[in-house]
Amino acid sequence: MDNVSKFPKTFESKSRPAITGTKPPLLVPGRYEAEYFGCDVKLMFRGRPKLFMTFLVNDERHQIPVPLQRYYNLGRFNPKDKTSFEIGWKSNLWRDYIRLFGEPENPESTSSKDILGAFEGKMFMCNVETVYKDSEGEQLGKAAHYSRIQRIEGITNV
Repeated sequence: MDNVSKFPKTFESKSRPAITGTKPPLLVPGRYEAEYFGCDVKLMFRGRPKLFMTFLVNDERHQIPVPLQRYYNLGRFNPKDKTSFEIGWKSNLWRDYIRLFGEPENPESTSSKDILGAFEGKMFMCNVETVYKDSEGEQLGKAAHYSRIQRIEGITNV
């Protein structure tokens, strides 16, 4: 244990805050109109890729649109081109794509770029929920609550 630093018992009042970044948005749960903004793929727990689709939510209590995410599990993806990935027939992204944009003529040839491209320039009605539990089902403290898009209900502009 020689290489472990001993933690001080007292703190200086001018110490730096431990929490960094922007506090996640917290909206009142409900239905909101939102514009698709973009996406990113990140490796999550156990190296599993997850698609983060960002939407700008219009909320009258905020002066500017609020960015919220809808998350989707992915199969494989190309780390050099994060818009190139695979999804399964039973994936939520595939189901949402079909529900929102209709069934493609040839589903087997639908690419990830086709799926993401369908969202470009569109407004959606989204169901926003508050996250109260962590990924292991444990309750979060109130300061750790945040909002996310639970479901994309439909397109509001064509």
